[in-house]
Amino acid sequence: MNASAHLSDVETRLLDPKRAGQADRVHRGLQEAITEGVIPPGVLLVSADLASGYKVDLHVVAVALRGLAHNGLVHLHHRGAKVADAPTTPPIPHRSPRQARSHIELTIRRRLATRIYQPGNMLARQRVLAKEFGVSTAAYRRAIQPLVEEGFLIPSVNPRGTRVSDRLPRVETVPC
Repeated sequence: MNASAHLSDVETRLLDPKRAGQADRVHRGLQEAITEGVIPPGVLLVSADLASGYKVDLHVVAVALRGLAHNGLVHLHHRGAKVADAPTTPPIPHRSPRQARSHIELTIRRRLATRIYQPGNMLARQRVLAKEFGVSTAAYRRAIQPLVEEGFLIPSVNPRGTRVSDRLPRVETVPC
């Protein structure tokens, strides 16, 4: 598992060791289910249901959900958390601008091909996706430009943003 799979000491500092372990277990379980698509984007994770299912208290669930929010997998909600529209990929430090553009384009292309981004839907705001990839908004725009030119993404004025076209890449055309 990668380093972000576990909660940090900062996130669990107010919990005793047993509850910190429980929070980490909940966090890892939910993170795995979200990243593998078992829990799809848009699903509301209700804190009370999670507490009951994992047999932990609400405070433990709250800590686990804050960790998932910190990783960009969920958006906190007053009853729990909502799974983010797209799984995030942690930025890899020390990439050249060319490597970053290639990584972003390939990741978005894969998300289109696997229908994580559905035809007709809007992508998250550019600044949100740029932050996800650890680049400037301008660098993000340059990275997705080939997808716009190929007709997979459509710039939209109203509402402002980028819309997924009905024309999506086929899975076998996406390089690994």
